[in-house]
Amino acid sequence: MRAQKTKRNGYALLLGTLLLSFMLVLALSISTLVTKQVILSNRFSNATAALAAADSGMERALYVDYRIITPGVMNFTSGIETDGITPNNDPFSVLNKDRLSYNVLVTTVGTLKKINSQGAAYGTRRAIEREY
Repeated sequence: MRAQKTKRNGYALLLGTLLLSFMLVLALSISTLVTKQVILSNRFSNATAALAAADSGMERALYVDYRIITPGVMNFTSGIETDGITPNNDPFSVLNKDRLSYNVLVTTVGTLKKINSQGAAYGTRRAIEREY
């Protein structure tokens, strides 16, 4: 008896190539999605850190206002001595070690005080403002 010949014509190769192409596109799509999520997560983390730095500046301004009475305008930055608190005993100067900083401007008009605190972390900036 003779064996019958069957024609395959490379369908397995074509199907395998299509399947691998589909898997490659799927893997690239997932990696792009994961990369974008990591970038967004870092931005959110930096924004949160900048807001925390601005809040620290706000707390320092309130501390200075209640402990050291200075009428008029106060302006200070983290780790710089401009308000009677030296960088060595300033509990907020540790912020500079983590690349965080703040800049605070306190203005007084009559009995109304306005605090504007701007925080920065890794290139991201956030600001808080309070009047009392």
